[in-house]
Amino acid sequence: MVRAGLDIGSDTVKAVLCFPDGSLQRFPIRRVHARPLSRAKELFEEILQIFAEEEVLLGLTGSGGVAVASALGVGAVDEPVALTAAVNRFLPEVRALIEMGRECQKLLLFERDEKTGKLVLSDIDLGDRCAAGGGAFLEHMAARLNFGSIES
Repeated sequence: MVRAGLDIGSDTVKAVLCFPDGSLQRFPIRRVHARPLSRAKELFEEILQIFAEEEVLLGLTGSGGVAVASALGVGAVDEPVALTAAVNRFLPEVRALIEMGRECQKLLLFERDEKTGKLVLSDIDLGDRCAAGGGAFLEHMAARLNFGSIES
């Protein structure tokens, strides 16, 4: 079964397809432009064009993912849970992860569960709302340092 994951943040929507053989297909990062439902719908339509005859398991996360999930009548995946799953699958040697978003920042620390061998979240520190604007700051600094983009 193909799995589709959408991370709908306050400023961008990111999507990836995970195939049974472990391969991935990433979609271009899109700006939300204050329209998370419309942007998610565009991605759903693209995914349906690719997999019109197949069942696709959908996962939604991010600050805008909650609103989209609610509109669809499904549950969203908490961002720390989604990040932990991704680290387990793609970067199992990682023990710390810093995620910088436009709205908030996260520090996640992992340790290996002795029984299952999987990484589990051992500690988390979420930046508070007074840190909002971090994404704008990063974009400004990237421009000053002549980086093309902070999105990749």
